[in-house]
Amino acid sequence: MREKLKQLKEVRAVFTAVFVKFSGKKAYKYIKKTALFCHICDETGKEVTDHLWFNLTKGFQLLNLQRGDVVEFRARVKQYTKGYKGYNWHKAIEAPLQIDYHLSFPTKARIIEHTSLHKVKNVVCKSTSNRNISGETQIALNLEDWSK
Repeated sequence: MREKLKQLKEVRAVFTAVFVKFSGKKAYKYIKKTALFCHICDETGKEVTDHLWFNLTKGFQLLNLQRGDVVEFRARVKQYTKGYKGYNWHKAIEAPLQIDYHLSFPTKARIIEHTSLHKVKNVVCKSTSNRNISGETQIALNLEDWSK
């Protein structure tokens, strides 16, 4: 569970994130386009979660996002249920239902920094992680991990 987002439940705030890639998810009779962001930080610069998937809204589409772009947007923290919701009990055991938190209704998106993967700096979060890697290297490594 995303504990830091849980503390902001139902709050609309300004967030920043690093764009990683576009993808898609199954929807009824079509594929819904999505966008993956990592290092999501609140307006104070503290990381609230390591990654989030967003539906590719018109606001994100208009930005012509490139991998590594730092994006600022407003969004509301919402609770949702994740896990398997079908009738196959094997799958239900593998992925039980859980409460988690995500950002919804992103608006006023704008790119605050165009960067390439190798030039991503520690501008998104004041403290990206407590690992033994510098902020710049950590973001680049995480972008590489998510791009697979």
